Amino acid sequence: MLRPLVDVAGQKLHPTLNISYQHIWNNFDQMSQKTEPISFENSFS
Repeated sequence: MLRPLVDVAGQKLHPTLNISYQHIWNNFDQMSQKTEPISFENSFS
């Protein structure tokens, strides 16, 4: 979610942190985030 936000509003300030989304992204450690594939089986029911 953060990466697309940086693409469209990188210089906008986060409403509570008062720093830019680009700054948040630059300090975000992508390798520390665990990701798993999700199932789309029940997504459209």
